[in-house]
Order: sequence, then C-alpha cells, then structure tokens
Amino acid sequence: MAFQQYDKNHPKIIALLDKYQITPNDQVILSLGRVSQEKSIDLIINQMDTLIRSNPNTKLLIVGDGPYRHKLEKLCTSLNLNEHVIFTGQVPFDQVSYFYSIANVFVSASKTETQGLTIMEAMASEVPVVVYDDLNVKDIVINDVSGRLFTTEEELTHQLQDCLSNTLKTNTLKKEALVIVQSLSKETYAKNAEHVYNQ
Repeated sequence: MAFQQYDKNHPKIIALLDKYQITPNDQVILSLGRVSQEKSIDLIINQMDTLIRSNPNTKLLIVGDGPYRHKLEKLCTSLNLNEHVIFTGQVPFDQVSYFYSIANVFVSASKTETQGLTIMEAMASEVPVVVYDDLNVKDIVINDVSGRLFTTEEELTHQLQDCLSNTLKTNTLKKEALVIVQSLSKETYAKNAEHVYNQ
C-alpha cells in the first residue's frame, strides 16, 4: 500500500475520526507500532499534561498493541489523561495509512529503533516527525531540515509544541522530508517493510 496524505473528507478518515471521537479542532500526536517498553511511549504520555496546558485540544493516538499497553493505560489513568490519550489496539496494515492522515505530528521516542520504518511511512504520508536523536535515523531525519530531533524530555516537549504551533516551519520540513523519503530505494524500503510486518 502506498503511503500518502488522505483528505480529511475521505470517508475512511471521517469514519475513524468519528470512531475515536476526534474533532476537527483536535491536534493529534501519533505513536504507531508495537506497544512495548523499548518504544518509550511513556515518555510521550508524560509530556501530555504540559502539551494540554498549551492547547487543551491536544490528543495522543496510540496505534498498535503489545505487552506494555496495560501499564501505559494505568499510567494514563493515574495522570488523568484518559480523555486525551486514545489506544486503538492493533489495526490491519491496509488501514495504517489512514491513521497517518489523521495525525498532526508523528513521534518516535524509541532509543532502539533500528528500521526507522514507521518514521519513513510518516514522512511519505507528509506528516511531520519528531524523533529521538539516534545514529539509525541520521540519514533520513535531519534536525530542522526534514524533521525535529530530541534527546531529553524537555526537548521532546519543546519539539512537539513547536511542531504544532509553528505551521510555516512545519510545512517546510514536511516538504523536505517527502523529498528525502522518495529518494530512498523503493526496493529496499519494500523489503524492509515486508520483513518488519511479517515479524
């Protein structure tokens, strides 16, 4: 399935927004992938209180399932974030592209992401990315060129806030990100995608 940005009036998008009670005014932060401890999704959840104070319409959409989901749900309850954090569970691969189109920003907080597959998918879907600064992503995510990088929780908060508020800069980064991801070998990308999803 080719990754692209679907119009907000697309029937599939409308259905998903309705299902997860996401309004046109909401700003959606997307985490997509296996919900495991090494993905560091808890770091994103811990930023939500600050982000919500900046914009009460901020929501975190966690797409995927895994062994750490229950602990993350308990964390959200303890932080009173249940109205702002949405767990979708596992979704079919042919539906994934629609979730990218819902997002205002994609974030990967994992320090052990080796494939960078979801990052490239987001970039191909013209979704701005905020990614942990690691050697594995240095060729595709260049800070303030094709995305935003962070190493500390404070930097993560800042980068998410900047992404959601600085529209002009974000649009410029999205365009450069699309150019970079389109320049990658389609054959290599396809093989990596097949391998990861077969796992």
